Amino acid sequence: MLKNSIYIITIMIFNLLSISIIAQTDSQKSRNLTRTGNEAYQDKDFEKAEENYQMAVTESKDFFKAKYNLANSLFKQKRYKDAAEDYEALLPSAPSEDIEAQIYHNLGNCKMMEKDLENAVEAYKQSLRLNPKSQDTRYNLAYAMELMKQQQQNKDQNKDQNKDNKDKKDQDKKDQQNKDNKDKQDQDKKEQQQQDKKDQEKKDQEQQNKDKQDQDKKDKQQQQQEKKPGEEKKDEKKMSKKETERILKAMAEKEKNTKEKLEKQQIKVKAVKVEKDW
Repeated sequence: MLKNSIYIITIMIFNLLSISIIAQTDSQKSRNLTRTGNEAYQDKDFEKAEENYQMAVTESKDFFKAKYNLANSLFKQKRYKDAAEDYEALLPSAPSEDIEAQIYHNLGNCKMMEKDLENAVEAYKQSLRLNPKSQDTRYNLAYAMELMKQQQQNKDQNKDQNKDNKDKKDQDKKDQQNKDNKDKQDQDKKEQQQQDKKDQEKKDQEQQNKDKQDQDKKDKQQQQQEKKPGEEKKDEKKMSKKETERILKAMAEKEKNTKEKLEKQQIKVKAVKVEKDW
């Protein structure tokens, strides 16, 4: 429908501008170039049409029909920005409200193609103010407004989706932090339990060693307390016997030394000749 609207308006302008409203101010050469451009336009050779319209405008700068058709040829080449600029430049010099309405309609089409829906809607509204009977413009306006509504809904949906994604991301981050904290706490608890176990084992070992020492001491004291008096005397007797043997041995050794000394003295005495008086 949008394409049909553009085509209908373009043909309509050709017919309207064929009226001799401003034809008398145009040079014959400009009109011939415009006519050649129209033939190329109808043959869908829009580049050739643009070239002829451009030469016609150069030949006669005030030739409105050539300027208008030049903007149409740019639109057909999908050069929507260039076409929109040319349509806007034509508005102040539009020869009638009907033609001005058609310029606004085509300007709205350019904005639609550029996805500039807000300005497209405004252009269509302005066209309807000038020509309220245009069904094509009314349809395009409704279509543009519906697209704007969908665009806003998509924007809101994307906004909500982005918010949900952000909330989910934040929650995931928070969950991960909680998990990391729990893992760290579990690890710290495990290490503390291991350390406590080692400390307890060390404490138990020290207590066992102390208990063993205390038990050994107690056993020794008990053995001493349970020892019989006869055994003590026997030990004393044994000690006395040993001491006696030592003493006897020492005495024997002394006696031996004394005897040897005496024997040496006797030998010495025998060596001395004794004169006896018989």
